[in-house]
Amino acid sequence: MLAGMAPVLTVRGLVTAVRGPAGVRTLLGGVDLDVAEGETVGLVGESGCGKTLLCLSVFAGVRPFPGVVAGEVRLGARGAEADLTAGLAASIPPAIAADPARVPDRVAARWKARHARNVAPFRGTVMAYLHQNSPQALDPLEPVGHAVARSIRRAAPSVGRRDAARRAVELLERLALRDPARVARCRPHELSVGMAKRVATAQALALRPAILFVDEPTTGLDLVVQGEVLELFREVRRDAGTSVVFVSHEIDLLSHVADRVVVLRDGGVEDSGAWGRYFGPEPAASGYASTLLGTASGGR
Repeated sequence: MLAGMAPVLTVRGLVTAVRGPAGVRTLLGGVDLDVAEGETVGLVGESGCGKTLLCLSVFAGVRPFPGVVAGEVRLGARGAEADLTAGLAASIPPAIAADPARVPDRVAARWKARHARNVAPFRGTVMAYLHQNSPQALDPLEPVGHAVARSIRRAAPSVGRRDAARRAVELLERLALRDPARVARCRPHELSVGMAKRVATAQALALRPAILFVDEPTTGLDLVVQGEVLELFREVRRDAGTSVVFVSHEIDLLSHVADRVVVLRDGGVEDSGAWGRYFGPEPAASGYASTLLGTASGGR
């Protein structure tokens, strides 16, 4: 975490388990994470290490049972002080959480509903999540420009409808969408997958939240568009003080946007620190983290 900056998000001992064909497996095994105001944290690791599941766990988005069974997630941003996991220990006592297979579905269902209620007041302007399948969440009947304009007005209610529509077109243009005025009038099914992904990115950025989780936001985009997307993330951080948790397997890309990196391995934090910890003159990272980052980045 950046020195001297207050945390906007604090995660302690987060445990998430899911039921599959082989039974209940613990996929996050006590994760800790701190994110400071205005900080960008790169979240990296091999496929299946828990990066996306960590994001979903914070946002009460884990669908399989039992889901989040232990830990604490605290939010402290823009005057919002909240325990997003309030009621978890009462719903699933630690003695039962220690063996997630013992958590009855009815108990897990009640907790999931409580967790969703805890998070709901902060979705959007305080915390937002641009997940890998965000384009699929666009309203199929709504012109995409209306969706982006709605996010703009949610972040700034004083902005009029006409001004919000103009800003939406400008934001779509920044994301290298040709003829953005025409794109703004399109429904999602009229767009390519790449175009829909950029629309979803515009919608998330327009919210200007206190903390934004983004999951592989540049995958499938060409280098020019990737550069513009990264610049927009920098702008929302600079202008709105937004903190960003940036999930990506592209280490070189992360090195241009993240202040520090958190390495996940098998559902736990293997290592974390500023870039110098991994690529400085005297790297101090774990062997696994050094190998993962060095291999992925081509040794920088």
